[in-house]
Amino acid sequence: MTEIPAQYPQGFVSPLPSIGILSLEGADAVPFIHRQLSNDIEHLGGNQARLAAYCTPQGRVLALFTVWKDNGKVMLALPKDNLPAIQKRLKIYVLRDKVTISDVSDDYHIYGIYGDGASKVLGLSADASAETYAKAGNETGILIRWANVSDIPRWMLFAKRPAAIPETYLADENAWWLTEINAGMPRINQAVQNRFLPQMLNLEPLGGLSFTKGCYPGQEIVSRAKYRGSVHSGLFKGTLPLDRSVLPTVPDGTALFNEAGNECGAVVMSATEGNSLHLLAVAKFDGDGKFHLGNTGGTVVRLLAC
Repeated sequence: MTEIPAQYPQGFVSPLPSIGILSLEGADAVPFIHRQLSNDIEHLGGNQARLAAYCTPQGRVLALFTVWKDNGKVMLALPKDNLPAIQKRLKIYVLRDKVTISDVSDDYHIYGIYGDGASKVLGLSADASAETYAKAGNETGILIRWANVSDIPRWMLFAKRPAAIPETYLADENAWWLTEINAGMPRINQAVQNRFLPQMLNLEPLGGLSFTKGCYPGQEIVSRAKYRGSVHSGLFKGTLPLDRSVLPTVPDGTALFNEAGNECGAVVMSATEGNSLHLLAVAKFDGDGKFHLGNTGGTVVRLLAC
């Protein structure tokens, strides 16, 4: 889909300033957040991370977290633009639980790492053969194995101090989002929250959805959608030429319309690469993959299911 390997043959490191972190601390931190999320946090091991959704009672995804445990705390990584509202909402449900929810974003420097060469130049002992979401950590930070893109390994690094990145390996945040789009990994920020069921975002094959963990907000609707086969939309990706004078960008949440003029989905995220724009979108399955962006006469994009 993209030409990232050609642009960065040895890999790259992208600082990710748009990502923040919530910390949950206290005797009830684990049972509290386990009851709130779509995945099993209670049995999350110390050498693992996990993807998990936070849903409304109607089953719509409000946030998508990367979750891990660290010295008795539960850590949740998510887009910063969504963080204050999610923190406030979680606090409402604390009630008598002994748990403190804090924004610790300023304590971390977050990076996306693409390729063995990039991990080595940072001096990381990153295991390219480890399973996705494997976690390693020490007093300097946490390293989480991320899904491959075209057999090229990736990681996310949550460091306590800035990393020294050689100029030849330094990439902007857009480069990391290109790899996420390539991997079919959605990002949920304010523009697209409260719109999609977890299945529409492919969270089951991505490892972010458990049907055995017990109750959480929206669990009944999410389960019913699975067992009744009532999910008629899913995650797609596509590429289109980018004429910056006509279409400078495609904002997250941009509506998709089919040839009949009906709204049938929305862009989840996008990233640019030269004169091309790559995107992830949720759209209905019953179509020819041809959609218009923004309105019935908008730019045409052809999408393929992830």
